[in-house]
Amino acid sequence: MVYVLLIYVVGAGLVAAVAAMLGRSGLAWFVIALGVSFILALVFLLVLPLREPPRRLAAAEARDKICLGCGEAARRDARICRSCRGEFREFPSAPPQAWLSSHSGTIARECPQCGLINEPGTVICECGRYIG
Repeated sequence: MVYVLLIYVVGAGLVAAVAAMLGRSGLAWFVIALGVSFILALVFLLVLPLREPPRRLAAAEARDKICLGCGEAARRDARICRSCRGEFREFPSAPPQAWLSSHSGTIARECPQCGLINEPGTVICECGRYIG
């Protein structure tokens, strides 16, 4: 009997967590899941339309810069990534030197920072520098 009650409360907690992720009140859905079956509450919750965008999606839309080191989204005015502490650099205004690749007829680019000749179409060098 104790195990059934424990499963019931854990199930209601899962319903509350899903409700919070979907922009609804977790506490209210926890109480609903306890009053009804947590399985029915979960079905009702998933059928209802979203009231507001999930917080993670809204936060990601407000950011428009991606860290090249770790891939985390960052605010437009950030200078240092809060995840990996990498520094955001401004993109150079002048393109780096380019050569015509002999084997494919496409342009290969030299990295101005490390001197590496990058494959045609490469935008970011292995050292992390933007090369266009």
